[in-house]
Amino acid sequence: MKQTVSYILVFLVFLPTMAVAQSVNVPLEHWVYDFLDRFQTRGLIQDFRFASRPYSRREVARMLAEAEERIQVDGRILSSAERSLYEQLKGEFHEELADQNVSIQSRYRERHLATWVEDNNRVDVDLHFDQRLDVKTGDAYATTETIARTTLGGIVRGQLKDNLGFFVSAQNTLIKGEDVVQENFDLSRGAPLTISGENVYSDDASAYFVWKSPWFQVEAGRDRAQWGPGYRGSLMLSAQCPRFDMLKFKLRFKRFR
Repeated sequence: MKQTVSYILVFLVFLPTMAVAQSVNVPLEHWVYDFLDRFQTRGLIQDFRFASRPYSRREVARMLAEAEERIQVDGRILSSAERSLYEQLKGEFHEELADQNVSIQSRYRERHLATWVEDNNRVDVDLHFDQRLDVKTGDAYATTETIARTTLGGIVRGQLKDNLGFFVSAQNTLIKGEDVVQENFDLSRGAPLTISGENVYSDDASAYFVWKSPWFQVEAGRDRAQWGPGYRGSLMLSAQCPRFDMLKFKLRFKRFR
């Protein structure tokens, strides 16, 4: 399998084709998906790809640009809080919106820890930090439960030769307060768990490349996927599924996928 993926990667990088600019996927846990659901409900975007996620960064940019046209006609359709969130989204995807004729406030433009740009190649490096505190209380619990999760990791994403994108993410989470009695090293049972004294550590990693032509796309690596109708759950693949190894092909012709 590894040799096959390596051959595909070499073949796609050097394949002479009229490729379109490619970008990596937006992680399923990103808050942009809830925002796009809201936009679709209000008729700001008319899209037929909602049954299959994740979207690429360029797909999200196209939907934001579509919403921009309708918002410019009637700015009252968004509340002040929604407008602020919308401006933040445009700033996060300003690189993909550069050719969409969408105005973006400079203070919202996404910044990276490190960036390398040369010709049509670009690589961005970022750190990821997240702190969460879950407090559970009430008649269903004998005592108040407090679980703290501290996550630290790194993200590298890039675009090479206009048609090849890649994404690498690795993070480690320190869990305190959760009653974990057994370590887990079986990926089929979820994220790996390591117990050290009173602390529990969980590792999570994702890495893939994606290549795209005007009508065909292939993704190989480890990622998450959601497929099928449904808001929280899906009939085919739920958004709650852990990351898994995949070789995914997409064909698109007009409104057929």
